[in-house]
Amino acid sequence: MVYGRRKNMREKVGYNLIVNFSKKYDYIANYFILLLNKNLLSLGYNFKIFVCVDEVIDLPIDFQNVYVSNEPLPVKIRQIAINNPSDYYICLLGDAFICEKVNVEKLNYFFEEVLNERMSYCNLIPKSKINRKRIYQIIKANRRYSVSFIAFLASYNFIISEFGGITDYDFENKYLLKGLNSKEKFLENMYIVTNNIFNIYHGISNGKWIRKTYRKLKSNGINIDRRIVFQNPLDIFREFLFRVSNILFPLKFRYVIKKLLRHLGFKFKSDY
Repeated sequence: MVYGRRKNMREKVGYNLIVNFSKKYDYIANYFILLLNKNLLSLGYNFKIFVCVDEVIDLPIDFQNVYVSNEPLPVKIRQIAINNPSDYYICLLGDAFICEKVNVEKLNYFFEEVLNERMSYCNLIPKSKINRKRIYQIIKANRRYSVSFIAFLASYNFIISEFGGITDYDFENKYLLKGLNSKEKFLENMYIVTNNIFNIYHGISNGKWIRKTYRKLKSNGINIDRRIVFQNPLDIFREFLFRVSNILFPLKFRYVIKKLLRHLGFKFKSDY
């Protein structure tokens, strides 16, 4: 278990690591673990690692703590937390690759700030660098998809209170609705990094490999020995439009526009 310390206090605070692999993409487990060892664990961070899988898969390392279940991911994470209490958990999907060596000084500073800010949740993949003076910022309630399951840090209490009997979609949708209906400007004790502290690059979006991440894996000497599907230019353009609309248009505005477009026959994956 990795420990941090509160400023001006002797109390130790523990961090565990939870990784989720899917049978559908079991081949990426090798790549993930290679990069985890190379770019994080080799720097002296001896996290206690817990692995979630929906079915039994071949893992390149004989992990002692493997949780096999077809339950939704939040439920699995919550059960691991109940059975293995810690102050904080770093939760990563199997395609959240740590593609570059982590800056130890920056990461230690982040761990200190987690405690100082009493963070209950922190999204570990930045959406933008609006606040350049800090490596993290509190999540705005109306900021779409700033709450995500790809890579995040969460406190024990947050996991126990939030992850009971829900799916990852339910969790993300809850905070989309909160942004739509709440009068509060920010989500209390919920943060997002503005700097890619863990050097995490998401690998697969909607079943297609992200080219930038694929190139990052190749630069680490990893060659994927199977046929894969990449995002096409239209996929990339849609993601670009999504980011732009997220910055320019408030959540309620997008909700109203999509509602009108649905009446004209357009289809969307979500209401927001």
